[in-house]
Amino acid sequence: MTIADIDALLCSALVKVAAGRLDPGVGTAMATISKTITTIRSTGDFEKRLEELEQAAGVGNVRRFGS
Repeated sequence: MTIADIDALLCSALVKVAAGRLDPGVGTAMATISKTITTIRSTGDFEKRLEELEQAAGVGNVRRFGS
């Protein structure tokens, strides 16, 4: 599932919640799960880019949180 897929799903859920066709709690759960997914992906992308920059700068064996 891409960010665009998540966006479309959440927008659809918003319309359904507003129309009373989806329980607000389900919409909240969807938003929470989506936020977690996007945060994890973003963090992973950031870590990968940082590692590439460190390698290019000749900085090796830097221990970061979670490593």
